[in-house]
Amino acid sequence: MNHKFYNLVESQDKSEAHLYIFGDILEYEWVESDVTPACIVTELEKLDVSHIICHINSYGGHVSAGLAIYNALKSHKAKITTIVDGFACSIASAIFMAGEERIMNSASMLMIHNVWNYTCGNANELRKTADDLEKMTDVVCNTYREAGLTISDEELKNMLDAESWLTPSEALDSGFATSIQKATESDKAAANVRDCIMTLIMAGLTAKFGEKDAKVAKAAELQISIDAINELSDRLKAMENEMRELKGANEAGQLPQDQNETVPNSAVNKSAALIRAVNNHINKN
Repeated sequence: MNHKFYNLVESQDKSEAHLYIFGDILEYEWVESDVTPACIVTELEKLDVSHIICHINSYGGHVSAGLAIYNALKSHKAKITTIVDGFACSIASAIFMAGEERIMNSASMLMIHNVWNYTCGNANELRKTADDLEKMTDVVCNTYREAGLTISDEELKNMLDAESWLTPSEALDSGFATSIQKATESDKAAANVRDCIMTLIMAGLTAKFGEKDAKVAKAAELQISIDAINELSDRLKAMENEMRELKGANEAGQLPQDQNETVPNSAVNKSAALIRAVNNHINKN
């Protein structure tokens, strides 16, 4: 089986795609964990979606490869969201800058430094290499500046010289990130709702067929399809995204008071609709 350390996964309704960049970012693939722009850019060009979510966990790699991926994301018509799932180091930090939304997980880090390489040659060649490296560093810095940093060029230079590791809060304060995602606020809540859905399904099966035959009925008689479960999952995901957006707007004070008060009721109504969908699916079968 061919394992790729980058992957593109489209949603069921083809409205969004998740790009996973987990590995070194190189011009050419040397080992199977390497990520090359040739494959990613080609696949991105084929995507006809409105939203691309790029997940990053990489120590970096070649500047040219990273900039090619950055530019491919920036030039795509879709909205781009980038998420650091572990480390976004070196040129991987530039890819992170391609996102309109740039999200740091609470357990993640960003690392930035000056461009470097190995070289040999005479004094003139070494001086030219140093000049070229400074130009490359400035180009990478353009990706940071265009993202809207809240620090000065001098502060950025000092961070690069120090080869700085940034925590999520430091990345947010400096403008590298636009938000921090805490697992306890999203993933845990989503897991609880999914557990609730499965409990409802089993409760409905038990009520219809009796406890003894419920599990058999689930597999044999009812034959709950993968498509049905995916449909429920998509509804849940849409609800989670909407509630996250409403929560963010609420915290930022962007909701009028009367709309603010309807947020909890909206959550209740959507949860009730999801429960009805589960029950309808059970009864239909």
